Amino acid sequence: MSDIPSSSPADRFNSASATTGLAGARQVGDDDVPVAGGDSISRLEAAQAKDRGTTAAVAPSTPPIEPAKTPTKPSVPGAPSPPPLEPEWKPTGKAAEHWDKLKSTHAAESATLKAQIATAREELATALKTGANPEEIKTLKEELIRYKETLKDVAIERDPEFKKRFEVREQSAISAAKLAAGDKASKLEELLKQPANPWRDEQINEIVEDLPTSAQRRVNAALGLLDQIDVERSAEIAQRRQEFDQRQAMTVQQQQAQQSARAQEFTKAFDAQLAAFTDPKAGHPFLTERPGDDAYNKGVASSKELASSLHKAFMAGELTHDDIAKAMLHVAVSERMMKTAQEALARAEKAEKALDRRRAIAPGDGRSGAPASDQPDSAPAPGSPEYMTWVTQRLAEAQAKDRISDMAGGRIV
Repeated sequence: MSDIPSSSPADRFNSASATTGLAGARQVGDDDVPVAGGDSISRLEAAQAKDRGTTAAVAPSTPPIEPAKTPTKPSVPGAPSPPPLEPEWKPTGKAAEHWDKLKSTHAAESATLKAQIATAREELATALKTGANPEEIKTLKEELIRYKETLKDVAIERDPEFKKRFEVREQSAISAAKLAAGDKASKLEELLKQPANPWRDEQINEIVEDLPTSAQRRVNAALGLLDQIDVERSAEIAQRRQEFDQRQAMTVQQQQAQQSARAQEFTKAFDAQLAAFTDPKAGHPFLTERPGDDAYNKGVASSKELASSLHKAFMAGELTHDDIAKAMLHVAVSERMMKTAQEALARAEKAEKALDRRRAIAPGDGRSGAPASDQPDSAPAPGSPEYMTWVTQRLAEAQAKDRISDMAGGRIV
C-alpha cells in the first residue's frame, strides 16, 4: 500500500495554489493534472478523479483472472526427432553404369505394371457396369480349360507351356555354342534354329572344323544337348498322342456299347408295343384280325410288316429326314383317321340295316360284323392314302343309301 499517495486532494490543492498565481500557471509535473486557467473548483475535481483512478489500478482487492488457454497435446518425453534425409546411395566406378541400367529397367517395369493395373481396373469397371454374369465367366473359364486340354491332346507341340519348357533349354545350349563359335556365332545360331536336314548338318560341320579343339568340344557338347532335347520332346509328343488314341478308342467302345444297349431297349419296347397293338381283345382296330375276313386280315399283316421294316430301317440308320418327317405326320393324324373310319363304318352298318328292314328282305352274309356292300375282295392297306380314299368312297355310298331310304318314306332309325 506504499504506492498510494499520502496527501489528500485538499493538501495538493493548497500547495498548488501557493506556488501558482490566479493569473498564470506553472509547468505541470507527472502527478499533476493539467488545468487551464485558475479555476480552483475545476482543479479540485480533477485531483479527485485522479485519486480514484490511481486507487483502482494500484490496489486491486482480488488477483486478475487470466483468460483460458487452448489445450495443446503434450509432447512425448524422449521422442526422437525424424532423422534428416540422406542423399541417395550410388556405387562408384564401373558398378555405377550397371546401377543406372538397373534403375532404368526397374522404372520401366514399374511403369508397365502400373499401366497393366490401370487397364485391368478399367476393364473390371466396364464389366461391372455392363452387368457381367458370374456364371457366364465361370462357364468361359471351364471352356478355356477344356480347350487347353484338347490342345494338349491333339497338338501338344503347340501348347505354350510345352514350348516354353523346351525353348529355355534350347536357348541355353545355343548360347553356349555361340560363345565357342567366336566370329561365326551368328551363322551357327541361325543354322541351329532351323529344322534338322542334311544341308544344315553339313554347314554346321564346316563351322566346327574351323574352330580350335577346345571350342569344338564345347560346340559338340551343345549340339549333343540339343539332340537330347529333341529326343525328349519327340518322346513326350508320341506319348501324349498314344494316350489320346487310347482314350479315343475307349470312348468309341463306350459309345458303341451305349448304342447297342439303346438298340436292345428300343427293340424290346417295339416288340412289346406290337404285341399290345395286335392283341385280339384290346389291340388296335386296324391291327387285329377278324375271323373269316381274309381280305381284312391281309391288310393287317401288311401293316405289321411295314411297321417291322420301319423299325429295322430306323435302327440301321437308313431312314432319311423325309421318311422320319412323314412318319411323324402320319402318327399325328392316326387317331383322327381311326375315329373317322370307325364312325363311317358305324353309319354304313346302320344304313344297311335300315335299308334291309325297309325292303323287308332277309339279312345277307355281311350282317355279322361287316355291312354287305360291293367292295372289292381286298381293301387298301390301312394308313395309306388309298385307304383314306376307299373309306371316303364307302362313306359316300352309305350316305347315298340313306338318301334312298328318305325318298322311300322317311329315315328309319
